[in-house]
Amino acid sequence: MVYASDELWQDSLSKNYFAFGYALWGLGDYTGQVTFYQQALEIQLKGEAINRALEAAHPERPILRVVADGLSTIGLTRWKCCRDLAGASRDFQEALERFQKISDADSSDMEARRDIANVHSGMAQAFGGAGGLPEALEADLKALTIYFRIRSGPRVSCRRNLYPAALPYQACTAEPPRQCEPAQSEAADQGQ
Repeated sequence: MVYASDELWQDSLSKNYFAFGYALWGLGDYTGQVTFYQQALEIQLKGEAINRALEAAHPERPILRVVADGLSTIGLTRWKCCRDLAGASRDFQEALERFQKISDADSSDMEARRDIANVHSGMAQAFGGAGGLPEALEADLKALTIYFRIRSGPRVSCRRNLYPAALPYQACTAEPPRQCEPAQSEAADQGQ
């Protein structure tokens, strides 16, 4: 994206809001205090407002992924802080629609597919926390199906893998992980 100077600053500020929100999320997870999630939501909503303003200012170059990433994060934060399943569901649904547009435009975009799976995983967390076991299981199944398809497809380099526990090895690496070699002292102990 090419922005004017003020827009560059706004874009940077939005990213910082979300980064700070992630730190507050971590504190909420660590302490169990809901106030950290509430603060994270307030800050993330500021970042989202900036993202939407930037998108509205430049409709010729939409920032679908940036807005969708924010919505996915906000959906889970909204659930963690406020137990607002309806609001979280709206955020997740819009994020899914945006990620789906990206995936439809480029079927080889593995990151968009993984982003869709990540949204389903967030939905599963919210539905499960709300006691909606069938909905949670359906969302988890969708996420795992996508993760499996990514893993089974061609290997590409990706920015991140947020759910390594869901796969036998990271889906988006150039090659599967190597087996660890025993340390020299272990090899000597085994008579090698």
